[in-house]
Amino acid sequence: MQVLDATVRAVGGRPAIEATRTLVIEGEGEAFILGQGEHPGRGNLKYRVTGYRHALDLAHARWRKDKIYTPLWNATSLDPIPETTALDGTIAFDPAGDGTASRAPEAVARDRRAELWHSPLGLLQAALAPGATVSNHRRVGPHDLVDIRAPAAPSSPSRSTPPPSSP
Repeated sequence: MQVLDATVRAVGGRPAIEATRTLVIEGEGEAFILGQGEHPGRGNLKYRVTGYRHALDLAHARWRKDKIYTPLWNATSLDPIPETTALDGTIAFDPAGDGTASRAPEAVARDRRAELWHSPLGLLQAALAPGATVSNHRRVGPHDLVDIRAPAAPSSPSRSTPPPSSP
């Protein structure tokens, strides 16, 4: 617990961590298609990423990630490629530009739920959640490590559905 307590203090304290409901990450950079090159033996295909925005609603276990890829290799088209992915509780989906969305498989939803904990803030909220345990303190080189067992990510708030119309 000393490692967790020191980390919590370093990022603003427990009240600030628990009070944070949303996290927005914005930026740009490069992305690669691993294992894919224009020719055998060449490096991976590279894209310029712009318009990157990952908005996480930590309180309701949902997020949306928008980014625009532009090929930096001799692609068929060099036009920017927008991509949006999202999660709402236990449902993963991919919104399209025309307002429709396609639901992603459960395995994708499971991976996207894990992304809620892929930031220091999300990880600390999980570690401080009721029912979480912190154990197995150890040092690896200059680093203190612990194992965190967190309860499942919360589902999105329940939504009431009107009853079907009677015939």
